[in-house]
Amino acid sequence: MISLIKRNLKMFFRSPSTLILSILGAMISFILYLVFLRQTISSNWSNIAGKQQLLDLWLMGGTLAITALTTTLSALDQLVNDKEKKTIKDFYITGLKPFDLAASYFVSAGIIGFVMQVLMFLVMTIYFMICDQITISVAALVKINIMMLLAAFFSSAFNYVFVQLINYISTLAKIEATLGTLTGFLIGVYLPIGLLPNFAQTIIKLYPGAYLASINRHILIQSNLPANFKKQMGIGYNWHGLTTAGQDLAICFGFFIACLILIWLVPKIKKGSAV
Repeated sequence: MISLIKRNLKMFFRSPSTLILSILGAMISFILYLVFLRQTISSNWSNIAGKQQLLDLWLMGGTLAITALTTTLSALDQLVNDKEKKTIKDFYITGLKPFDLAASYFVSAGIIGFVMQVLMFLVMTIYFMICDQITISVAALVKINIMMLLAAFFSSAFNYVFVQLINYISTLAKIEATLGTLTGFLIGVYLPIGLLPNFAQTIIKLYPGAYLASINRHILIQSNLPANFKKQMGIGYNWHGLTTAGQDLAICFGFFIACLILIWLVPKIKKGSAV
């Protein structure tokens, strides 16, 4: 299994186009914020002290979640590519167990998701430190790195559920193009959740990626902020009161366990239906 993980990592990182496309959704959110969104959102919070630095950290939390979701999905291209080219059948001939094969794609996608988040975090941190003098405590840096690792594997499990149903790379490419744009809305980066109608807010609150963004924001924004600001900006979500970072994490773990169960069940259901 280790050799397959290394092989999947090598296949991903050797292609510059794959790297660029995988992080495109995150870069779009970052650039849109700098060009359009920062001034618009900032004007709504003139009464908040240090609002510019707070909004920068808010954007960073959401963009990291986008990075985790889109890069792990791109990393799982290799699974679909191997299915389309029948390479997986060759692996089975060697006596490789289905669990080990699935784990190799899952783990390699998680590693890729973590590495790409770290790179994106460094880019944003350096930029905002130079331009807006943001500061991040050592404790927050430790926590956000742990969260980036967890988010990578949460996202890998979430994406694997759907990718295992896809057999053609062209189909997956269309899905990636759609989700790359949609994820920015579902995480509340392109538009803060408070600016959306109730129906759209409900959809966001049902999307697991939104809770990854919320946890990141809880970690990075270490200020006593008004409840209305948190509610409007997606720092916790309103389920009979705003969720805490611990509650957001528990929700993510719940989604993660559900995804692992589906990853285990779907091949068995497909095999049964084929019989």
